[in-house]
Amino acid sequence: MTRDEEDSISDISHRKKSVFSWSSISSTYSQITLFSSHTEDIDTIWTYLMLQGYLLLDTDQKRREKLFELLCRLASQGNLIFIQQLAMDERTSRLVQLDSVDNENQWTPLMYACCFGRLTVARYLLDMGAKVDAQDHIGWTPLMWAVTNDHCDIVETLLEYNASVDTKSFNGTSVYDLINIENERMMRILPTVKVPVSSFIWDQCLPDQMFVFTEEQLDLILTIAITEFQLPIKSRSEIYVPASIIFLCARYAHYYVTKDLVHALLTNAVNRIQHVIDSKRQDVHTLAFWISNLTQLLYYLKRDTQVVIETAKYQVDISELVSEAYTCLIHDSEKRLEHIFESAILEYEQLDGLEMVHFADDWQRFFRRSSTVSRQSMSELTCSPKAVTTLLSSILYVLQSYEVHSAITIQAFGQLFHFLSCELFNRILSHRRHLCRSRAIQIRMNITVMEEWIRDRDLPLETYLTPVIQLVQLLQCVSQSRDLMEFIHKIKSFDQLNPMQIKRIILNYRYEVNEPRLPEEIEKYTMQIAEDTLRQQQSVELPPSRRASASSLGSLFGQRKHTAIHYTEEEQLSEFKDSKYMLPFSLPTTNHMLQTSCSEQLKQKTRTERENSAWLPNIPEDWLIKLNNEDKK
Repeated sequence: MTRDEEDSISDISHRKKSVFSWSSISSTYSQITLFSSHTEDIDTIWTYLMLQGYLLLDTDQKRREKLFELLCRLASQGNLIFIQQLAMDERTSRLVQLDSVDNENQWTPLMYACCFGRLTVARYLLDMGAKVDAQDHIGWTPLMWAVTNDHCDIVETLLEYNASVDTKSFNGTSVYDLINIENERMMRILPTVKVPVSSFIWDQCLPDQMFVFTEEQLDLILTIAITEFQLPIKSRSEIYVPASIIFLCARYAHYYVTKDLVHALLTNAVNRIQHVIDSKRQDVHTLAFWISNLTQLLYYLKRDTQVVIETAKYQVDISELVSEAYTCLIHDSEKRLEHIFESAILEYEQLDGLEMVHFADDWQRFFRRSSTVSRQSMSELTCSPKAVTTLLSSILYVLQSYEVHSAITIQAFGQLFHFLSCELFNRILSHRRHLCRSRAIQIRMNITVMEEWIRDRDLPLETYLTPVIQLVQLLQCVSQSRDLMEFIHKIKSFDQLNPMQIKRIILNYRYEVNEPRLPEEIEKYTMQIAEDTLRQQQSVELPPSRRASASSLGSLFGQRKHTAIHYTEEEQLSEFKDSKYMLPFSLPTTNHMLQTSCSEQLKQKTRTERENSAWLPNIPEDWLIKLNNEDKK
């Protein structure tokens, strides 16, 4: 957790860009570079002090305050040489105060060094006797600042000097609440402490499990929590801040005020979130963030045994918002994939030489001039299958970063692979230049890259590619059939291709030079089967049934093996697939939310109080300060 400083708390990210921005004499910063060389000349620091106006001060108290200001600045900059000279020069050493605090945030020089990752300065200050467990105005220690900024070396140093891992901030935050769980080194450095798992009482409202507010404060709270919420988030603890604020406000309104305030809160919140989604329909980060928060809010509302009844109407509205945000995310991702998948999968050639294949019906080969563009340069102009998997990895990373529930993540990628499979299938079937053996070999190799990506991430999605895989496999072997019986036996294994599609493949297949042609009886057979299928469908006086999903999402959560995909009558008559069809989407149930974590790939090391309480409503202390400060304005 990093501090979001409003009014009384300075912006740490801004300090990292300009560590001198808080100084009243920062205009002299450029002069510091004149003295940055590591020299032992004691006059260097004295000249520096002169430029800072130190010699003009007429009392020890003013000089002491000035030296402390400069010491904090040098600590944040990491200027060990100047700090050592200040501490050793007899003219300044008696005025140096290592454990004094600044007026703004009550920070010590050691805190500045630890926050900004200045290891040598931190160790020197500790050697000089600086307090290792000093606390600032919100109770954070140097160790907390080092942990939250991933400064592992400094954390090790502080622990060497017996820094306490048990100290908590004034709002109860411990150093373990601030750990970046992806930082394996940090996880190894800090000693493991078993802490009792926090509990949340769902059937009654305790004073510390609600957020007290007035009707006049409602707009301000929702503006901060929804309208003006800025991404990216600063730490994992902020992922569910909007959901927690809305739910804890709803608890207070329901248990201690009136139903009207509950309705005003949730109506306003739903409308604001709707506006955010509408204005960010092409922002994957925003959509993923709100899918995660809305799902979490729905879970909170359903867990509270009394609030669940009062908010039934709004639970429907929230579910619809999740569905809308999900649809927007899918459409935006499909557009991104559409820009690259044709050149990356259908056009990219992994094997050299196949572009020299000649076709029996291609008379232009006798007049074609040799290309002046090299094979290598042409390959550089096209993107490879890795471009598709890189984009998919980016989308997966965003969903996992905002801890979108695994059930939703799987459905999202099921939809994307349905889109990819259908689009690839349709484009192969609709362009005759793809209906040949050599092109099918290349495409099959490119599809393998996507299959490997799926397996590497242990996602249950391989069946979505089955139709297009069967299509290119048939193209690779179709001309090898020597008689009708052999063809019929072979075609039985391609159960994802209907008679209309097989007919199109056979009639439009491009034969390479010297490739044997299929017997005429096979062509007649495929035409007859297609006609019989069409005639049989027309004889049934039933309206075309609604399309059944080529691979139901419901089977994803317990099955990984391939199962045959059954087609409706409408699908049996169609040569092409509907890539825009939205597969059935469902939200994870309350039991599902309880039994699984948000991200299946989160490390097992997070099975501590912090991880177990991640699903519990909680407003981080910096957000509490922010809400309180804004209310005082």
